[in-house]
Amino acid sequence: MRLADGDHNPYPVRLRSVFVRNTAEARTILSEVYIKAIEVRRARDQKVFGRATTVAGLNSGGISISLGGTGVSEADLTIPDDDELELEIWVTLGSGVPKDRALRLEGVVYHSEGGLLYPGRLEWLIGPTFTTRAAGGLVGTDITGRGSWIFAGATSLVQRIKLEPRYPNDPNDVLLTQIIIKNASAATPIGDGHVSKIEVKTAEGSLVAQITSISGLLTTGVKLSCNYLVKAGISLILEVYFTLKPDVPVGRKLRVETEVKQRSDGLDLTTGPIRSEVEFTTAINYPHVVDFSFTPRSPRWDETVTFTPNVTDDPRDPVNRDSIVYSRWEFGDGKVAEQDGPPETVRHTYNKGGKFTVTLLVRDDKGLESKASKEITLANQPPQGVDFDWSPKAPKWSDTITFTPSAAIRDPDGDIRAATFRW
Repeated sequence: MRLADGDHNPYPVRLRSVFVRNTAEARTILSEVYIKAIEVRRARDQKVFGRATTVAGLNSGGISISLGGTGVSEADLTIPDDDELELEIWVTLGSGVPKDRALRLEGVVYHSEGGLLYPGRLEWLIGPTFTTRAAGGLVGTDITGRGSWIFAGATSLVQRIKLEPRYPNDPNDVLLTQIIIKNASAATPIGDGHVSKIEVKTAEGSLVAQITSISGLLTTGVKLSCNYLVKAGISLILEVYFTLKPDVPVGRKLRVETEVKQRSDGLDLTTGPIRSEVEFTTAINYPHVVDFSFTPRSPRWDETVTFTPNVTDDPRDPVNRDSIVYSRWEFGDGKVAEQDGPPETVRHTYNKGGKFTVTLLVRDDKGLESKASKEITLANQPPQGVDFDWSPKAPKWSDTITFTPSAAIRDPDGDIRAATFRW
């Protein structure tokens, strides 16, 4: 109720009480015995201005709710001149309320202004009609989106379902008690013997239900018991995962149909069958063909080597079906270069000679890995002209001998000044 002081006098308005009555049709009117309380609240902050817990007479002449009391100040109940205030009427129902009962409140706000009590005549503010409902539980919508292939020996996401309250403002928690999953594909369907496990998780990864004894997939459905509580007013997304056995034939079909059974406020409820818009076909996932090259082909120990990947789909796979989600270079000297996504050309310097095994590994979006390894030899020629002299040439036993390395010592593939010497 929006209350506005729109008259021409200069006085503020003081709220006194609200008189309400239920004027719904007599054949469907909600009995007073199911109403525990009626409150008058300020809309902007839900502060309670008045409360009635005895509502006898609501459906006949009406009841009066006094405004004020503990925590309500004089300023709260005063509307300044030419200002406005919005009030709300809240009704709290008890348990066991029958469904399809009606509540339509009409109200009059008693107030004073300039020493006069209003209204001089009754000006009823008529609200909308509300109808009681039993707990509605959750309804489901398929939101799988897209998909085409599922793979032998792998776990695949085959359906996504959005669950949301059937009725807005339903105050009842919902307990998921059973999930029934069927394969609705008509031609060459995946059957019980092709599936090793079915899991149902939330989009955040919490396990709701799982089963490894698969029976009824093509008939009455596979029944997964669960005990998952959904708090009142909460929506969630369920994801259905199938793990196929390694020997599933290629070309089998799967279109998931899921029913979620639930209990709310003592009632057994169900979403009914929720059929996916997407049909999957079984296939074999072959690993990518991995190769790479490097230059220079015969590098020196101190040269930077460039490694260039060459990764392609297996010729037995559809082109671009399996995207690469991870790649890693291993250079054989303890150093690695890894990233999410396909491999890129990299450069690496060893700073020592010898033979090293370089490996390129890739992983696709189904978790399948493949790799290739090659040996690279980095040349490091030994120093040349290694010699020395000493003095005196014919020393006595007590002489100090001076040893001098040859100035002709050199490193043919490096800087001799960076070499280490040991006498």
